[in-house]
Amino acid sequence: MTVKPEPTIENVQIERVFLGLEEGRLFFSLSFDGRGFGQSTFCPISTDFIRKLLTILEENDLYNLKGKFCRIEHDFGHIFSIGHVVEDRWVSTSE
Repeated sequence: MTVKPEPTIENVQIERVFLGLEEGRLFFSLSFDGRGFGQSTFCPISTDFIRKLLTILEENDLYNLKGKFCRIEHDFGHIFSIGHVVEDRWVSTSE
């Protein structure tokens, strides 16, 4: 029986934001401060996810997220949610 690690919450800095075409589909990706974390999602769900993410991180421009601090809830293999660095406001990556 494989034991899954418990999710943990960690403060991170967004180091890369990507929105573009990959294999003919709209693709959105975030990478976090060099720890190998990353979250990717394909549209159509990414439009709503991006709107919620910008609202929670108090930003109007997607590309201004680079360098911004936030929190992630993860299990070292999957990021479940991204949140405001101080306030208890989160967006689920499965939305």
